[in-house]
Amino acid sequence: MSGGELEKTICRLNTLARNAHERTLIANVEVVGGAATDDRRIFQSGLQRLRGATIPEVSEALEWFADLTILGSTIERRAMLMRVVASICPTDDPALNFIEDPGLADAREILSGRWSVPAQLAITLGRELRRWLAWAAIDAWLSWRRPEYLMVARHPSVKCGPDEEGSWEYPLLEAVVDLVQGSVNEACLRVRRITRAQRIPAWAPDRIARLATLYSPLAGHRYAEWEQALPAPAWTLNRAGDPAERAGAAFRIIVDKNKHADFMRVKDDIVATGWTTFAYFVSCRPGHVCNELGQVLLATVKRPEDASCWPWLGRVQEFATACEHLDDRRLALNLLAVALKAIPNDPVIAAACIRVIEACGPSELSAVVGDDLWHRLGDVTSNLSAPKQMMLERGGVWRAVIDGTNLIFGGKDRRAGGQASLRYLNEARYMLQKAGFEQIIMWFDASTRHYLTTSEAGELARLHATGKICIVSSGSADPKVIEAFLEAPEQTWVVTCDRYKQWEGTYPSLNQFWPAARLGFQIDHNNSLTWSRQLNTPVYPHA
Repeated sequence: MSGGELEKTICRLNTLARNAHERTLIANVEVVGGAATDDRRIFQSGLQRLRGATIPEVSEALEWFADLTILGSTIERRAMLMRVVASICPTDDPALNFIEDPGLADAREILSGRWSVPAQLAITLGRELRRWLAWAAIDAWLSWRRPEYLMVARHPSVKCGPDEEGSWEYPLLEAVVDLVQGSVNEACLRVRRITRAQRIPAWAPDRIARLATLYSPLAGHRYAEWEQALPAPAWTLNRAGDPAERAGAAFRIIVDKNKHADFMRVKDDIVATGWTTFAYFVSCRPGHVCNELGQVLLATVKRPEDASCWPWLGRVQEFATACEHLDDRRLALNLLAVALKAIPNDPVIAAACIRVIEACGPSELSAVVGDDLWHRLGDVTSNLSAPKQMMLERGGVWRAVIDGTNLIFGGKDRRAGGQASLRYLNEARYMLQKAGFEQIIMWFDASTRHYLTTSEAGELARLHATGKICIVSSGSADPKVIEAFLEAPEQTWVVTCDRYKQWEGTYPSLNQFWPAARLGFQIDHNNSLTWSRQLNTPVYPHA
C-alpha cells in the first residue's frame, strides 16, 4: 500500500470508529503503516494516539505488535509504555528501579540470578523491559564506569536470544561497548553483521541509525567510518528528539565546521553527560570551540573521581594533544592535572604536562606557581628543562635587568681604577639565560664606551644598534635600570653591586623590594664572574 492509499484508509477508519477500543486499533494501523511506508507523519500520529490512550487500551493494543521496537527509539518506547509496565510489575522490581535510577544494589540483585521478567508481563512487554534494562545499564556504565553495570547489560536474564523479535538491538549494544573501548573497527563490523546475519524488520535500519547517531561521538575522528557502516543514513539534528540525540547528531557538524554558532546551539545538550563532552573535546579541531569545550569539560568535574569515568581507553593521546592545542594554557594545565588524578603515572599525560609548561610564557607560569593547580601537577614538574625548573624554583622570577656599566667594571668604581671588559657582560648573559631568565634588559651609562678598547667600544655600539642593549643619551643609566625593574618587580632581579641609596627618595617603591631583588656579583681570582647567591634561590616573600 502506498502512502496515499494508507492515508485514505486511515481517514475512512476514523469516520467508522465509534469507541476508544476502535480508535486504538486505528493507532496500530498508523504505526505499522507509517513504519512500513516510512511516512513519519502517519507514524507519529499513531504514537500520539497511543500516548493518550488509557492503560487497558494500550495493553490491548500491544497484543497486535510482535516486536515493540516498531514504536520508535528506546527513549520513546520507555516514555510511552513505562506506565503500563509499572502498573503490572511489583513496585520493588529491581529492573524497573534500575531503569528509573541506576543503583548498585539493584544491579547486584539482577546479577545474583534471582531476578527474571515478571510473569504478569506479556511476552512483548517482557522483551521490551529487558531491552530497556540493557540500554539503561550501558548508559550507566558510560557515566560511572562501574563493571557491575556492564555485567547487567550482558547478563543472560537480560539478553535476547537470536531468534527473538527485536534481538537486533543487542549486537548494536555490543558495538557501542566496542566504541567506548576505542575499538572502532570491531564496532563497525558488528553493525554490518546485524543486517547480513539476521532478518530484520523494515523499520530496524532507521532505528539502528538513530541509536548509532546518539553514540557517534565515541567514534571520534573516525565517525565517518562508523556512519558508513550503518544500514541507514545517520540522523540529522532536525530529527533528533532529545538532548542525547541532538548531541550525537551535532557531533559531525561541530567537528567538521568548528563554528562557535553551531556549538552554542547544542551546548546544553553536550554537557548533559560527561562522556559526551569528553568525546567532543578530544575530537574537535584546535580553535575557539575547542577552548570552550575544554572549559565545559573541566566544569563537569565536581569530584576527583568524575574524570576517572571518562572513556580514556584509546583516547589518552588525543586528550593530551587537545590540551596542548588550547590557547588558554592555564586551562590546559587544569585539565591535565585532572587527568593525572584520573590515570596516575600515565607517561603520555605527564609528557603533555611538561610540553605545556615549557610552552608557557613567563607571566602564564607566574600566575600558577604556588597555587593549588601547581600542587596538583605534583612530581611532573621535576622533569622540566633546567632553565624552566630554575625559574620556577625562584618563584617565577623570569626577568633580569642588568646595570651594564656596573657589570663590565666588575662592580668596582671606575674612579678607583676599575677596568671595564665586555667579557663579564657576555658571561653574565649566558649564565642568566641558562638559569631561565627569559627577558634580559641591559642599560649602560652614556660614557661607557670611553672606558673600553676600540674593538670593544665598536662591539658595544653594534649591540646598541641591533637593540640588544640600551645606552642612555647622557648621564647615568641608574634611573632606567630602576624603572625597568619597577615595571614587574616581583618577577625581576637586578644585576648590580650598586645599592642605589641616592635614588630612594626619587623611587620610594624601590624600598619595598630592595635589596631582595638585587643580584650582586664579584670577580674571583680567576677573573670569572660569580654570583652573590644561587640563581635558583627564592627571595620574595610571596614565593
